[in-house]
Amino acid sequence: MQVKCPKCGNEAYLENMGRATGTVVGAAAGAASTITGAAAGGKAGAIVGSFFGPVGIGVGAAAGVLLGALSAAFGGGCIGHKVGELIDENVIGMYHCPHCDHTFSL
Repeated sequence: MQVKCPKCGNEAYLENMGRATGTVVGAAAGAASTITGAAAGGKAGAIVGSFFGPVGIGVGAAAGVLLGALSAAFGGGCIGHKVGELIDENVIGMYHCPHCDHTFSL
C-alpha cells in the first residue's frame, strides 16, 4: 500500500520500530532457550564425531552445541521479526516521509 505524506504529498514509508525490536527480543529469547537445542545438537555432534575417535566426539559435540544455539537464536529472531512486522502494520502504524522528515500515523 502506497501512503502519501499529508504535509508534502511524497511517498512515506512505514517505520519499522516493532520489527527491529521484535527481531532483537526474539533472537534473545531463542538464544536463552538454547539449552534444549544445544543439548540435542551436542548429542548429535558427538554421535557423528564418534566415527573419528575421542577427539572427534569432543569436536563434534562442540560443533553441535554451537549449531544448536545458533539455530535457536535464528529461529527466535525470525519469529520476532514477523511478530514485530505485524505490530508495525496493525498497531503502531507510524509512517515517515524521507523528503520532508515528517512522521505521522494513519
